[in-house]
Amino acid sequence: MLDSQYNLAQLYETGLGVTTNSAEAYRWYLIAAQSGDQESLKKVAALKAQVPSDGRAEIERQAKAF
Repeated sequence: MLDSQYNLAQLYETGLGVTTNSAEAYRWYLIAAQSGDQESLKKVAALKAQVPSDGRAEIERQAKAF
């Protein structure tokens, strides 16, 4: 599922087939990163500043619970 999680994050990040949503991209990159995907870790770092801080903690909690 790791590849699918990463790919879904990319879709949300780029808006390919879905509405661009940096928060959803951040969530799915976090989930993929938890499985050790190095590219997802880089994407998490890059997107973190784009996600409003008030929602970031909840997204991180949800990703951890996934």
